[in-house]
Amino acid sequence: MLVGDVMSRVVVKVSPLTTIDHAARLMLHHNIGSVPVLESGRLVGILTDRDIVIRGIAENKDSIFSRVSDLMTRIVYSCSPNDDLLLAAEKLARYQVRRLPVIDDDSRLVGMLALADLASNDRDAAIFALSEICESEAFLEETPAVLQGASRKSAVGEKPAARSKLRVRFPYTSPGGR
Repeated sequence: MLVGDVMSRVVVKVSPLTTIDHAARLMLHHNIGSVPVLESGRLVGILTDRDIVIRGIAENKDSIFSRVSDLMTRIVYSCSPNDDLLLAAEKLARYQVRRLPVIDDDSRLVGMLALADLASNDRDAAIFALSEICESEAFLEETPAVLQGASRKSAVGEKPAARSKLRVRFPYTSPGGR
């Protein structure tokens, strides 16, 4: 089966000049975690919710005046509509991403392939991609103990590592109270 057979053809997209505020509202409205960035119809970047948090909020960028071009990821991994689903799964795994823009030979966006698209159409490819995207099996097995504050052994099993504690306040308020 090919990427073009299962990809989403309706894609929410933005331009490099779109404000971060508008892009974030689009992502909220459509319940998506990223939007491809197009200029003259060609893919030039991708803006993720993580980009907004790490490069925007954490660096005190004004979302009303900052542009997508200020925060977007410029190196974008993509696939072709003619790629086999297993090849796409390998790309998802190799690049540690959950979605790939699908572009034609002229770098024009023709769709998006999400891990969910794989899961709906090629369970084995989806399991492969997800297993590679997630942390190592050993880490996953230790996660509950770490979250409970229990000590855990180092990667080579020599001595216990420092205790890890998870502390989250809800509702979250920034140190400045905003």
